[in-house]
Amino acid sequence: MNPNKLICTDLDGTLLKDDGTVSQENLDALKLMLDKGNLVYLVTGRPEYFALDIAEKIDPRIKVIAYNGAVYELGDKKMVHHFNKQSLEEILAVLSKYNFKAYFKSESKVYTNDTDNKFDYRKFGVETVFSLEDIQEKEIIKIIVLEEPLREKEFEELIERLEVGYNLSHYIKKGFELSVETVSKGNALKDIMDYYEIAKEDVYVFGDDVNDLSMFNQAHHAIASDNANAYVKMHATYISSDNNDSCVANGLWHLGLMNE
Repeated sequence: MNPNKLICTDLDGTLLKDDGTVSQENLDALKLMLDKGNLVYLVTGRPEYFALDIAEKIDPRIKVIAYNGAVYELGDKKMVHHFNKQSLEEILAVLSKYNFKAYFKSESKVYTNDTDNKFDYRKFGVETVFSLEDIQEKEIIKIIVLEEPLREKEFEELIERLEVGYNLSHYIKKGFELSVETVSKGNALKDIMDYYEIAKEDVYVFGDDVNDLSMFNQAHHAIASDNANAYVKMHATYISSDNNDSCVANGLWHLGLMNE
């Protein structure tokens, strides 16, 4: 039996409060959605293990879309989109000319040239290799490149070199994420909608940043948190409360799903 509706929520800045926790109101709302026979996905740019940990704490029935759509659950299968050998060689060659700090992430390992280790994944039990020379073919899912304020022009040049042929999400003053060209939260969502035969009118998505816009485009109900990027709010069908005030629960109440 297919689910009635599909509810998808981004994590950081949307479902999660600033302290990384989920409010009791949001917890109760997502459990109620599941009890009503709906399908619930946590959708994030973060690694799968991070999303699964949060999902398990909320309710084991919740599924995840991770790495901005590069990894997601589809029925009993797990879909994974890796960079191929040619793409990795091209990206590494371009990065070597600019020497920005980067993280190449697989499902269980991180390769980086950042000796300061700004993102310490070892606390999650993930092996970290401080080198970009030993990356294995068909292993990398997502690449993060950090922006340096004093090298703005070079960083813009780097983006121009890599935004063609790949899915690039630029976070202003922070850096960018790179994945396979066909990867996005929206494409993963569309795959799930087709698999479960869920109409656009029965899809409800919550988000706060530009990487959520592809997801907004797939849903009839696109809900932005009040703290969302201004551009994201322009593309929302409804603006809920902020992430520290149970954005997801309040949005579901407003749209009538809690009392159906």
